[in-house]
Amino acid sequence: MRHRRAYSLAELMVTCFLLGLATTLIFGLWDYGRRLFMMNQTESDAQRQALKFLHTFSRETLEAPWTSFTTAYQSGNPAQADLAVSFLTDRDGTGSVQFDPVTYHPQYQAWIVYFFQPSSGSVRRFRQDLASPSLDSTALSNPQLLNFIGAAPSTGIIANVLGWQALDYDSGLVTMQSQNPARYAVTVQQTKKQTTTIEFRTQMIH
Repeated sequence: MRHRRAYSLAELMVTCFLLGLATTLIFGLWDYGRRLFMMNQTESDAQRQALKFLHTFSRETLEAPWTSFTTAYQSGNPAQADLAVSFLTDRDGTGSVQFDPVTYHPQYQAWIVYFFQPSSGSVRRFRQDLASPSLDSTALSNPQLLNFIGAAPSTGIIANVLGWQALDYDSGLVTMQSQNPARYAVTVQQTKKQTTTIEFRTQMIH
């Protein structure tokens, strides 16, 4: 009966090394694929949130009276990109438009405020109902707008934001002035190494 030669220690060590190397490579490829998937998912989520924000903000500003529009930077410095925007809405809490029964002019129901919150890295929105419906579309002063922030529970609209600024409509330079039509830039951090600045324009009714 022929006896098989036993493996030597060196052969076993080489075999273990090769198996370990193959396992490391397999798990390395798996981890790379997982991280790539998560990165793409993060970018997809950021883009989806940005589109939702653009849709909501543009629709609401399009319906709002231009005379009610106010922009202010919470720090007083546009370079900090901590923009806040307020305007009136004629929609009640159910989303229905309200009109004066005599003049048929819109009856404004609430202030809508959007603002960038640096502590959470998000653009947030809140609604502050008026004490009673009004035909007056006079805008808030900058101090009134800034005092409004934090006065009511707010909802995060878009996360992973690095800043939000108002731009001059024609030149694209950062501005502190309210304009109609208006132009904005939101900088979103999609991943730790990648940021995207989304510019969009909107117009309010006269």
